[in-house]
Amino acid sequence: MFHSLSALAALLSPRGSSRFEALALFDPPLSRPGPTYDMAHAAALRNAAHTRRRATMFRSPQELAEVLPYLPPFQRVVPGFFDLMARTTLRKCDEGPGYQLRCPPEYEARIMESVTAFGVAVDPASIPRPVRVIGADPTPPFPYWPAFNFAELLGIDYEFVPGTTHFLQMEKPEECVARLRRFIDPIVGG
Repeated sequence: MFHSLSALAALLSPRGSSRFEALALFDPPLSRPGPTYDMAHAAALRNAAHTRRRATMFRSPQELAEVLPYLPPFQRVVPGFFDLMARTTLRKCDEGPGYQLRCPPEYEARIMESVTAFGVAVDPASIPRPVRVIGADPTPPFPYWPAFNFAELLGIDYEFVPGTTHFLQMEKPEECVARLRRFIDPIVGG
């Protein structure tokens, strides 16, 4: 099971697709040249610009947890998400008091800027394993990353979780697990 960039990495890894019996991919940043690429690339550049302006230092994890509910991408997440996000993305500062982001915003921004270039390089039909994309709802406007109907876009096994965004696993975790199990259980005999 991979989400977003890790899904793309699994697809592009020379050993990635052969190490597993199947690949379940949650909202990977895949696209094809044309309008879908243009929309995804514009979102990637916009998100990279926002990331570069992100605060990097906090007095405590609680300070970050109190800011997160105001960010548009996190309007639909389940209870407990903000505290978990703060605890996992921050670490004590190397020098002085407080906490800092584990991943510097510049690193994350550079990844965002290049993700679409790699997203068009994937040929799902060439993967010798069952692949299913479980995506965000493609019908509402997107607050972070555009949602696509991957069956139409790439001709691959695809379903979406209604009422979700790119952060679907944090918004409707039970539904994501149920869809994952329906795909994986017949393959692994579960």
